[in-house]
Amino acid sequence: MKATSLLLNDAETAEKLTEQAMMRLDGMEQFMSAEAALLVAKQLQMLGQATAGASMLKNCAEIYGDDPTVMQGIAKLTDDPTILNAGNAAADLNRQGVRVYKAGNLVEARDVFRKALALQPKNISIALNMAQSLLHGTDTNVPSAELEECRACLKTVGLMPDTDTRFPRYQKLRSKAFGE
Repeated sequence: MKATSLLLNDAETAEKLTEQAMMRLDGMEQFMSAEAALLVAKQLQMLGQATAGASMLKNCAEIYGDDPTVMQGIAKLTDDPTILNAGNAAADLNRQGVRVYKAGNLVEARDVFRKALALQPKNISIALNMAQSLLHGTDTNVPSAELEECRACLKTVGLMPDTDTRFPRYQKLRSKAFGE
């Protein structure tokens, strides 16, 4: 990163470049991969941009927080309990929702997934589980609140990189929900 080498020589220019980079990141139309997000967070920390780095880590935890490997990577960069523990309740609810869904109780599963999404609205796994539960038993040819909620979940996670291992599942659900 150009700003890293500038930090030692020109702190003001490095800060401006970091600010420009953060504005570009905010305007991205796709989620950053977990690996890229961790790298950017580390570089921001190295540039003395602790708040921006923490924000990047928080966002990464929200999107990928159910992945233990990602959480280990985050833990190497912060000891902030609000970042490290933010996804625990949502992950627990997600697991509970999966159990209820597998038991065949769609209404309760949807309620549990909604609670999990309220805690982590960008979490890919939770949103995909919610979308799947909404599609189950829903006629996609008839407009309904369930179908619209499903489509909203899929639009959110549609920002995931196509290299994400869950992308094929997303495509399958999207095809069904949008009739593609």
